[in-house]
Amino acid sequence: MPEAATDSVSRQRDQRQRHPPQCDLSERRYADLQCTKCNATWVGPIGETCSWCIDSVDRMQRWQAEKVLIAPENPTEGALRAWAQRLKVAVQAELVTADQARRAWQKAVSDAA
Repeated sequence: MPEAATDSVSRQRDQRQRHPPQCDLSERRYADLQCTKCNATWVGPIGETCSWCIDSVDRMQRWQAEKVLIAPENPTEGALRAWAQRLKVAVQAELVTADQARRAWQKAVSDAA
């Protein structure tokens, strides 16, 4: 191999060692993404849904389901009526099952008696 070609190959090898090759994300259609709702940023496939928003919705739904099953502290007739309505809405929204709501109601009524 001529000396000039050897020097060129040697320089290229030195550059690769100093600057490791970068993963070309454009070939996989990856991009810097930013959620329009929570402003989270990450690198991912174009069009990927924000995992932080999905996780927060899941946490909120679990919290709401737990919260709605708690009977009012002061079980007056009005408070029980309002709670019954919240249970009905939670069942319709599929936050809790009808069975869960029924058990919570029966427990609250028996505790109040």
